[in-house]
Amino acid sequence: MNVTVIDYGVGNLRSLRRGLERAGADVTVSSKPDDIRDAAALVLPGVGAFQECVNNSEPFHDVLVEKAEDTPILGVCVGLQLMYEESTEGAPEGETVEGLGLIPGRVERLPDSVKVPHMGWNELTPERDHPIMDGIEAGDYAYFVHSYCADVTERTIAPGEERGNRPEDPQQLRRLRRGVPRRRGRGRRVTTYASVARSPSTT
Repeated sequence: MNVTVIDYGVGNLRSLRRGLERAGADVTVSSKPDDIRDAAALVLPGVGAFQECVNNSEPFHDVLVEKAEDTPILGVCVGLQLMYEESTEGAPEGETVEGLGLIPGRVERLPDSVKVPHMGWNELTPERDHPIMDGIEAGDYAYFVHSYCADVTERTIAPGEERGNRPEDPQQLRRLRRGVPRRRGRGRRVTTYASVARSPSTT
């Protein structure tokens, strides 16, 4: 698949490109809205604060909303959060920062019951079948580093659950670092509030 990664000055583009190529994608990185308009599939990255990502990505907002009608878009980290309607990050009390509105819902700070920033291996619990979850089973892990989270809604594909310990087997940990999921281990289950989602047109 040909995939275009949007370069709007925010995001670890080198690592993202390597990961996509390892998955078999032909990757183009572009900062030109016209390239985005012609793309077969898009990746929207993001690192840092929601407001900064909104401001930097503003030249692409119109084309992203247009492309979401018939083009798969993968949001990564804050890129996923941008696809929601709004976020409380960086907003005055009782107010929000507007997102792209491609996915219904709000991005909010993790609750007080979770250490912030949350950093660690979370167990995934697939809610339904979806191509993005091919090869991933219930009990597999992904690594999370975040302070804010997207709503878990009917569009959620796989919420994460924090476990009370990191993977204990060194071999399993090495496999995770190479991108190979591990199976269920022992640990205390504590709910977190991260999710994988798609835009309405690609559900």
